[in-house]
Amino acid sequence: MFCRNCGSEIDNNAFCCPNCGNLIKKDLINKSASERPKNSLISLEKVFSIISISFNALVTFLLLVAISIPQVIKMVGDFSVFGSNMGFLIVAYIFAIITLLLTSTTFIFSIINKKKFNLPISLNCISNFALSMALFFAAVTIFALNISMI
Repeated sequence: MFCRNCGSEIDNNAFCCPNCGNLIKKDLINKSASERPKNSLISLEKVFSIISISFNALVTFLLLVAISIPQVIKMVGDFSVFGSNMGFLIVAYIFAIITLLLTSTTFIFSIINKKKFNLPISLNCISNFALSMALFFAAVTIFALNISMI
């Protein structure tokens, strides 16, 4: 049998992998070498997930700044100091699209890993995808509202 975490060969009666220490669950162990998890797919899923979480934070920040600029302008009264919030909205919209593409790719990698290696789809992947969708629609809505006010 092979470890589903690192792919090294292990004894059939092993409680954990001698190479990486991963606990062995009999129903999740792959029986042949051809079914071993490809670390590159799992690694790509993790990398895309980390990048998309960072982009989600950036989109959230940009949307908050774009929403708050008109309020600050009203308080200060000088529009020329702050400029327009349209620049922030355009950047937030672009990053929202990129984030949506990244999280979609992560979600696809997660589905591939589930089908090929019987690995569960992580709750982190699902929640990150849902957050990206929400931020994308928020960016579109705020952008449309601002264009209609011009």
